[in-house]
Amino acid sequence: MSKLTAMTSPRGLVAASLLGLLLAGPSSLEARQREVAPKDGDLLVYYCQNLALVTVRVLPKRVEVITPSRRIMLAETTQPSLARFTDGSVTLSELGELVRLEEPGAVSWCRIDPVEVPWQDARLRGIDFRAAGDPAWSLEIDNGVAMEFAAGQGAGRVVTKFPPAELSGKDTRMTLTAMSGSHTLGVIAERRICHHAGSTMTLSVTVTLDGRAYTGCGRLLAAESPLPK
Repeated sequence: MSKLTAMTSPRGLVAASLLGLLLAGPSSLEARQREVAPKDGDLLVYYCQNLALVTVRVLPKRVEVITPSRRIMLAETTQPSLARFTDGSVTLSELGELVRLEEPGAVSWCRIDPVEVPWQDARLRGIDFRAAGDPAWSLEIDNGVAMEFAAGQGAGRVVTKFPPAELSGKDTRMTLTAMSGSHTLGVIAERRICHHAGSTMTLSVTVTLDGRAYTGCGRLLAAESPLPK
């Protein structure tokens, strides 16, 4: 992993968090499992006790599972068992706050991390750089393809698209300037510890749109571990 992209909440807490959930007892665990209730098309992201990141895309009667080493489709099973999804070699339990992933030679317990979903969603779509902050805003750059800035939520969300552009400069400070019609966008990304939505990142980002500044954190998604084939 790139030294620029130390990401997300302290992973050392994951194992302790998983243990606490297991010790809470079956009734507590079952109730929290039901709260997740994923639908077809949802993307779920989990951190496992071995600190690996697992992304699950929910599809009709199957799931796509992406781990650091593989990208596989698992079919939904009809027989009552610990494995709700399997391909005969890899199995995944009922989707919820806590899941059990069994691969050849290894079994992992993994806990859901909703904060990581937009970052992994962008990564899977091929986005090279993403930044976000509060109040709700985000910037996505797909090098040589497209760039867009979004601010607001729900019906109040406004998206401004810009021609393709890339950040330039040194690792410690990268910049970008773009125009689209009457809109002007400026981006400064600096190597500095940054906190957003409970996650810790290594790029502090300032986006200026038409004179208004937005501050937040960013990640060079293309520099993170490559997606498995």
